[in-house]
Amino acid sequence: MLDAREEVIISGLLKVAADGEAECDFIRARMCEDPEFEPYTAFKALQLKPMTSGVLTAKDITVWLTRQYYKTSLLRERDLQNLIDHYSMGEGVLRYEGFLKLVLPREDKRVRSLVMCRRSSSMLEREMGRDGGYHFIRLLEQECALYEELTLRRKRLLEYEWREDREHIAQRAFTWLQSMSSAPGVTHVSVLAVCRLLCDVKELLSINQVEQLFHRVNLSGTDMLSFAEFDKFLQSKEANAYLNELYVRNFSTMCPGCGAMVQREGGACNNVTCYYCRTTFKCNTNAQDADLLSPRAIKTISVQQNPYANDVSGGFCARSGAGSPRNVASLSPRTPRKTNNMSMMSTNVGNDTSFMSNTSSLTSPRAAATNVAGGYSTVLENENNNMFTTSYIGEDKPKSMSTYMSPPEPQSVIYAQTPKATDSFQTGELMTKRRQKINLKKVVECMCKMMDVDHLIESEKEQLWQAGVNLEAAFKFLDRYQKGYIADTDVWQVMHGSDLPCTFSGVCQLFRDLKKGDAAKLKQGQLSLAELTHVLFPKQSEEAAHVEQQMKDAEALNVLYVVRSTISCPGCGTRVQRTMEGCSSVTCSVCRTPFRCNLIGDDRDTEFRLTLTQKHKIKQYLKFAIDAAEDTERFRKMLMMDVDALSTALLDAFLLMSDDKGYISFLDFQKAILEQRNVRTKEIELLWQRFAGSQSRRLGFVDFAAQMRPFGTQ
Repeated sequence: MLDAREEVIISGLLKVAADGEAECDFIRARMCEDPEFEPYTAFKALQLKPMTSGVLTAKDITVWLTRQYYKTSLLRERDLQNLIDHYSMGEGVLRYEGFLKLVLPREDKRVRSLVMCRRSSSMLEREMGRDGGYHFIRLLEQECALYEELTLRRKRLLEYEWREDREHIAQRAFTWLQSMSSAPGVTHVSVLAVCRLLCDVKELLSINQVEQLFHRVNLSGTDMLSFAEFDKFLQSKEANAYLNELYVRNFSTMCPGCGAMVQREGGACNNVTCYYCRTTFKCNTNAQDADLLSPRAIKTISVQQNPYANDVSGGFCARSGAGSPRNVASLSPRTPRKTNNMSMMSTNVGNDTSFMSNTSSLTSPRAAATNVAGGYSTVLENENNNMFTTSYIGEDKPKSMSTYMSPPEPQSVIYAQTPKATDSFQTGELMTKRRQKINLKKVVECMCKMMDVDHLIESEKEQLWQAGVNLEAAFKFLDRYQKGYIADTDVWQVMHGSDLPCTFSGVCQLFRDLKKGDAAKLKQGQLSLAELTHVLFPKQSEEAAHVEQQMKDAEALNVLYVVRSTISCPGCGTRVQRTMEGCSSVTCSVCRTPFRCNLIGDDRDTEFRLTLTQKHKIKQYLKFAIDAAEDTERFRKMLMMDVDALSTALLDAFLLMSDDKGYISFLDFQKAILEQRNVRTKEIELLWQRFAGSQSRRLGFVDFAAQMRPFGTQ
């Protein structure tokens, strides 16, 4: 049915689906417990045209998300469309029945019955409550995060199926789920049969996880998982597109002029001309033999051409790694291929040069063993001389394999035992994994130290914010000559004239730590008013939440005035202020919500000043921030001295944290930190903002390495 690798991939996919569904169901229960939440009212509140439309689209939800003020979400319309496709059975729009499947809890029947009995007090009220809307956004984020995780595991399953020639994975996986069923071979499987397999025999999931898995996959509510539902669960548009990318990447040649991917006909010349840019180049990719160029096909052809491949220990297929997914790069159309026959019928099999040409992809650090000196060496270097050593009984002289390609003589043949390449490969892979884990631990330890420093700085910012420091006055205090920006020399002069002296190198390190990235765009050595807002005030303050670091000074002044002189309406979030003669009880002109407003608008120009206590607190904070920046730089230098090669250590840590995805998500980042230390999510979010920023959902290797390398090694 399934091999061991397929069982691991399928089991991991099912476990992720069960755990993700449990998190979603918990959020659904909290949302439905809100007495103001009513499903039909929420369904109409999400629609752009509630009076004429009977369906819900991804654009409707996207527009609704942009109007909310109590929770900022980074969900895209594409993510919401994937979510709607899952609950609408591929229709593309979400009807009320599908919306109920999205918002109603599956486990808590009491809450589900209670929320369905609610009725809206007024048919004209088409707005979702604050708590209900907050939990609904959390539900959307959790659903989209679960979809992305399942997509990654589906890609892994399809890639393994493609490389190892494992066809009909859905049928075999469904048969595997039915293996403990009382009536195997039917078109459905029950919860009890899956519990017997995954809980009793495999001991992979609990009974509650199996039930959550059925809630996720079995949307029809029959408590019987059909093959059609299971097949749809294993497939996704992104996974199929990834399979197409694999085909294009391995079975086509890139034009050096315009980058178009090119294939040639079977009998055509390998010198082709690009259709777009008319560039002539050599194309070794045969369109007719694309299926025969796959790793599984080459492995099959080698076995068919060589009858001794299954008898000789360490044959050519095992040595060259042609069927291995790690060495599929050697079969890429971009790699030059030899025109001669590379099977065991060739006379070049015993030569060292032939094997070195076919194992060149194994000399990379990812597939090599680490020697004592710290360098990399392939595990085939000492085996090329005795790979096909054979002998007859009674003879001591070794002979080449070409001797035995002739018709066999009437005497028995015994092949000598040669060391298996797979054992050496496994040893090298184990050493590589051990090195990667050690490097990951050291990198995460350095990240945890940086996280502690960021947490202390955030605490100092909160104290400075509570002291009532005005940002405009602080900017004027630090800008000595009214240049319009704060230079590093200004901060050094302010600190040098106080009882809290600091070095100029420490001030420069603070500015470098605050402005990681492109020096031309970020204006290294200068701070604007918007950047000073994030330097002095904590993340939870309204000033830091509304002022973006890329804002101009005029726009930042307007935002700071609105935040300082107005309050937000609790109903719709509109900023409101009153006159001195007005009553403190005001009514919002947008949503007609009555509330108390204690801020009085003033049209007079007021020059803000800092008290001596506030100036001293600013100097104390700057001294603390400079010392923290120097400590962070010292942590980076200690990491560089603790590892053999900093770039290799950072790459190993990045690959393990990202699980070879090419980027690190917040969940990967959080998982790596929690495996090292138990900390709060708030502290991890502070560290994530240092690495990826507040608006980014993905962390690439360039940004990751820029934060971990000390100054001078960038």
